[in-house]
Amino acid sequence: ALPRECSLSLSQSDKIAFLSAPENYRERTSHVVVVQTHHAWVFLTDKHAYKMKKPSRHGKYDFSSLDARRHLCAEEYRLNRQLARHTYVGLVSLVITADHRLTFGPGGTVVEWLVKMRRLPAEQLLNNAAENGLVTDCDITQLMRKLHHFYRHAPVCRHGKASYTTHLQNGLSGVAQELKNPRFRFPISLVDEVVAQQRDYISTCKETLERRQRGGYVRDIHGDLRPEHICLMPDAEPEIIDRLEFDPNLRCLDCVAELAYLGLECRMINQEWIEEKIMDWYQHNGHDEAPRHLWHFYAAQRASTRAMLCAWHTLDGGAPNQWLDRGRGYLKIALRYLDKVTTN
Repeated sequence: ALPRECSLSLSQSDKIAFLSAPENYRERTSHVVVVQTHHAWVFLTDKHAYKMKKPSRHGKYDFSSLDARRHLCAEEYRLNRQLARHTYVGLVSLVITADHRLTFGPGGTVVEWLVKMRRLPAEQLLNNAAENGLVTDCDITQLMRKLHHFYRHAPVCRHGKASYTTHLQNGLSGVAQELKNPRFRFPISLVDEVVAQQRDYISTCKETLERRQRGGYVRDIHGDLRPEHICLMPDAEPEIIDRLEFDPNLRCLDCVAELAYLGLECRMINQEWIEEKIMDWYQHNGHDEAPRHLWHFYAAQRASTRAMLCAWHTLDGGAPNQWLDRGRGYLKIALRYLDKVTTN
């Protein structure tokens, strides 16, 4: 049985301080590395990673309650076992004991939930391995085989009564609204051009896009497939982590859109050859006759979304100018993809 949950909340800084101290872990660790993401704090011991969700509230998402964060942790564990079963260990509780000590459960009154993972070697993450020239054609082939098998067995998604193109247009409107927020200081002319060309594509290629949903290519898949979420394992298939857990609608993607996103992120780290390898492998082995202009459109769409996420990162503090520069970079590369759409 799960220990009872605490009706009183401990401060976030108290939890972070506890999890940052090596002596508080039952496993022996020489140090703890603390990493902050948009949605979580991650505490890296010598052998494991412990992820604590932030009690955030943004738009329709509300993770301020302990129950909501427990659900998120459980979903992350459940969803990621399929693509990274050797990495995800389970859920761990933080508790207050009868003598008012903060410690790891079980026992005591729960004040927080964590996802426990085996720590992956940083040098084997796709982004780092590629930067060091350690990624081969065989590595990408093995990755694509795993992803293709995953996609073939993933549930098909529908978007209710709305057409697929209506869904895309609505999503684009939401991104455009965020990108035009004055606090983010993106050039309005650049945002307008990126958005207008995407709207144009959705209208002009409506039948191509609707066939994607009718053909069952829109599925419940990973949702956040980036090089840093892929770990190349010696003598084993890659582990693919951080499948998006907080909104199933954001996982409902065209398989080509997800692969185009991975290709975009490889291009952003100057690994265009991996992007080309992904497209070529899928074209010849994916049993999917998706035209190249569709890949370019989806890459531009995801680049726009990434620009929005960069803008949101400025709200966390830190280095806002760095995040806004990166966001502008995504918008510029979106235009380059859209230029390919008009010439192919």
